[in-house]
Amino acid sequence: MLVVLTLITSLLLFTIKPASNLTTVYQEKNFWNKLKYTWNQEFTLISQRKEWGNIKFEKDKITFYEQNRILATIKLPKTLYVFSFKQISISETGQVKGTTVLINSTDEKHHYKIVVQVGWGKYYVKQNEQVGIRLGRNDHRTKFILSGNNFFV
Repeated sequence: MLVVLTLITSLLLFTIKPASNLTTVYQEKNFWNKLKYTWNQEFTLISQRKEWGNIKFEKDKITFYEQNRILATIKLPKTLYVFSFKQISISETGQVKGTTVLINSTDEKHHYKIVVQVGWGKYYVKQNEQVGIRLGRNDHRTKFILSGNNFFV
């Protein structure tokens, strides 16, 4: 009886952690897809209405404004936070200034850089993963994970 209980407990312990990781991956993917969809939608609306807007990056959320009205808010998953707080201004024609926003994971292993390009509100996201330490220096790998407005680098 004790052996069966030990086996069941061990099995549960080994399956809970991977399930938690899957949930985290799903929540982060969902966040990036929501950002892409909302970004495209709001830039289209603002430029069609010929009104100015803002995108405000705060620690746990991203808020889209049309003039002083909130259009949409996207909450970051609990595993991510905005490292560099920024406000991006959108002109009446939908143009923006180039800027970079940094988003980090709470475990500090993943670092995302949202690079907003000068012009028509296009952006891409670059992910740096810390994969080890070699001779006292961090070794990073970089990959592009998604692009806004179907703009690929």
